[in-house]
Amino acid sequence: MDRIDTLPDGEQEPFQRWLQRQTRPVIPDEFDGSEDPDPCAYAWDYARWIADERPNQLSDPYHT
Repeated sequence: MDRIDTLPDGEQEPFQRWLQRQTRPVIPDEFDGSEDPDPCAYAWDYARWIADERPNQLSDPYHT
């Protein structure tokens, strides 16, 4: 599991758009001050997004 707000600035917004049709984790310890879950994603979804968006760049699904 990865927190989206730890990704590079240029990747956060496009990745969140891509995630709209994906299952996303809700981790009890990952809530912001308004009781909404912090933006999290599965590491394999990020690896797949990288592979789809940058086909000439290899992605490691175990890199978190």
